[in-house]
Amino acid sequence: GIKGVNLIPANVWNELDNNLEQILIIKEKLGLFIEKKSTNNFLEFWERFRRKLQTHAETHRAECTFKCISEGSKILMSDWTTKNIENVLVGEEILGVKKTTKGQYGGYEIVKQKVLNKNFSGIKEVIKISTQNKSLLLTPDHKILTNTKCKRSTVLFRDAENSFGNKVALFDSINNLEEYYKGCLIGLIDSDGHKSFPKDSKHLNWKFTPLYSVYQSVDKESVEFLLDYFNIKYSKHERIHGYSKKPCSVYYISSKYTRTIDKFKKELFNSSDSLFGYITGFYIGDGSYSGYKIYIDQSMTKNENKCLFLEKIFKTLNLEYTVNYYTDYKFNRKMVKYGIRDID
Repeated sequence: GIKGVNLIPANVWNELDNNLEQILIIKEKLGLFIEKKSTNNFLEFWERFRRKLQTHAETHRAECTFKCISEGSKILMSDWTTKNIENVLVGEEILGVKKTTKGQYGGYEIVKQKVLNKNFSGIKEVIKISTQNKSLLLTPDHKILTNTKCKRSTVLFRDAENSFGNKVALFDSINNLEEYYKGCLIGLIDSDGHKSFPKDSKHLNWKFTPLYSVYQSVDKESVEFLLDYFNIKYSKHERIHGYSKKPCSVYYISSKYTRTIDKFKKELFNSSDSLFGYITGFYIGDGSYSGYKIYIDQSMTKNENKCLFLEKIFKTLNLEYTVNYYTDYKFNRKMVKYGIRDID
């Protein structure tokens, strides 16, 4: 397994483990144990107790553990590339999630975690848990989000084998990261970008290759990462955004890559990974986050086709979403706000 950053160091844990064992052995020799009904073998009793204690600690000390992940599983590295879990090295950084109290209801945020150790835990049985149109194939000790049948119960982490009959929360997963990135780029262009058609005033009948550009003032790293990932050449200029009137960077994409981007968009519905990526890109450009929902705002007055396109994607992915209409009085236009749960 691979263990993350928020844990008790192994040397400290082992020292504590050894000290407790010595204390209990001494107590037994001195006859200080009054009752040991669980077993006649003290060392067996201690080993069972130690395993329970360690399991409890791993569950409740915010430790990232991949002990139930099978060989060949893809791990997302800190540079947004993927590696098979068996090829991840000690000392490398991976991306994980941790609970956060940000926003009205809190949620999860992506964090970098350093791999402290790894080991092969042998071959284990697997079980399949299904819910609606999704399923998970995992080991019985895999921790998943689940609800009990009690109405007052909150969402808990439970072993998979103890989750039958309960409501299980599944995260939408990405199978092909490159397809996901293609969708992200198209979503960014559609939300915070522009497709222009150059003209020559002296030769109006001439046709030139359309040009793509992306405006971004907050998450510039995402734009540059995606363009660099696909080796797309661009020029970067600083401008004042026409809508927000704030400084922003404009990325003018070389006309040599117009057909590449057109191809990405044409093939968007060939993969659910591309569609999820599109929503992510659109969210980076025109979205916000609060609690367990992401929100995307669009102008029905200017971008009705984009709104219909977004709704088509939501329905294709079978996502539950909310629609709220309001008026932007500053620019006198009808707006729509889409709300999507980040855990389906």
